[in-house]
Amino acid sequence: MNIFDSRNNFEWRDYLKIFFRRKWFFLVPFLLVMALGVSSILFKEGTYESYSIIQIHSSRLPSQLSKLLPGVLGVDGYRDWKKQILSSDYLTHTIKTVGLDKNEAVISEALAMQENLPDKTLDEIVNFLLIKKLREKISVKQYQENMVEIRAQANNSEVAHLIVKTLIEYFREDFLEKEVSNIQSALKFSVEQIEEFQQKLKESESRYNSYRRNVLGNQASEELLTPESTQRIRDAIVTSELTMREKRDDLMRLNDLLRSYNLGNNIPVSLSINTQIVGINQKINEEAQLLKRFAPGSAELMRVSRSINMDRENLRSEFEKYYTRQYASADPGILSSMANKALALLDLQISEKRITALNDVLNSSRQQTTLNQSQESALEKLEEEVGLNRDIYNLLLQQAQGTQIEEAMQRANAASRISIIEPPTKPLEPDSSGKNMLALITMVVSMVLGFVAVYVREYFDGTLQTVEETEEFFNLPVLCVLPYLEKDQIKDRNNTDQKINLTEARKKAAESGQRVGELKR
Repeated sequence: MNIFDSRNNFEWRDYLKIFFRRKWFFLVPFLLVMALGVSSILFKEGTYESYSIIQIHSSRLPSQLSKLLPGVLGVDGYRDWKKQILSSDYLTHTIKTVGLDKNEAVISEALAMQENLPDKTLDEIVNFLLIKKLREKISVKQYQENMVEIRAQANNSEVAHLIVKTLIEYFREDFLEKEVSNIQSALKFSVEQIEEFQQKLKESESRYNSYRRNVLGNQASEELLTPESTQRIRDAIVTSELTMREKRDDLMRLNDLLRSYNLGNNIPVSLSINTQIVGINQKINEEAQLLKRFAPGSAELMRVSRSINMDRENLRSEFEKYYTRQYASADPGILSSMANKALALLDLQISEKRITALNDVLNSSRQQTTLNQSQESALEKLEEEVGLNRDIYNLLLQQAQGTQIEEAMQRANAASRISIIEPPTKPLEPDSSGKNMLALITMVVSMVLGFVAVYVREYFDGTLQTVEETEEFFNLPVLCVLPYLEKDQIKDRNNTDQKINLTEARKKAAESGQRVGELKR
């Protein structure tokens, strides 16, 4: 029956009658859907939800400038924080901290997916799956102005609490790091400069100390001449030059005396003579060095002079023996003159050697003085370099200390701007809001399906239910309608006023039908 046809003139009572007549079409889908909903509610795992609320206070910058900087929570700031908290970086850190990547179910799912993703490692697939699941379980919303609420759901109370706690802590650390990022860059640069100049300072100090040790060692090994010692050496040179003149005169006189023997101007050569001459030369060098520290007549110089004179006398004896062997027939006076000539040549050689040794001492002293002056100049430059590097190093240390103080102040200011209004809660009982919603949906869906089944069945029912349908179907007018009598009304024989003779009613109906047929004919 078309229950929506306006010609039927249905009232709400009519719809109610239809519902009670078709009540089984309502009860069957209603009970089926309710059974499915109840089973889903009973077998659904409990979900624990933890949440926390943080507040980010506005900065003290002008409003137009503060919008360009992090830490000022407007609409755009809230979206940025939400995007940041749900980013892969935050979620990956949460996964590692909480230990979600040890879940066997997720690992099994990742192993199944790895066949289709050969270029991905198992850890990457596990991380991808966990990030996807966390984004479904974590919600970030603006609680109030400058406040953000973070919620996380999990099958375990401890896991839900750890997820929210980790996100809050990481968010706070990240916020502080961003607030002091500029000052940290400056501090990092200062530290690099400090390390660089600290190395330069060490190298310059090492060069200075090494060079200074060498200079002091040279000065200690090479004794510089004093004005007194310089004058002594010069006097000794003059004395030696005078001695040379005397010996040259003696040599000229002896050459004239011994011209007939053709002796030459060489000292006789023998192993003994050469050995003693070498010894005399060494003692002359020693004497020249002693003159730097001792005056003539000192015990040290007297000792060397006596030794030289003793060697000189020994050589005189050697000369006499030599010429006696060579000129055995010569007159003793001639032999003595020969020995005197050789001795004069020796004295001349000794004087020349003494002058050379003394001049070497003077030249060495001059060179050492010049060297010391250049070394002192170089040492001063190295000392200046050390001082400059030390000053720069100390200045950088002071700047770094100031930067560290500024960083601490800025970090403290940033820490005061972010506060945890509601610490992460640890849920004691699972959240039942999901079950309540599922129960409500089950109730609504079951009732809707029941009502739809009732009225759809009524709509497709072909039974003639009204006068209008009957006249439309038979294309004949309806003369009367027999009332529908309930069985309890028929069986109630105690109330005689309500007894109805069904036989007579049927006869009257038959007669009415005959009259209708006659009228049609």
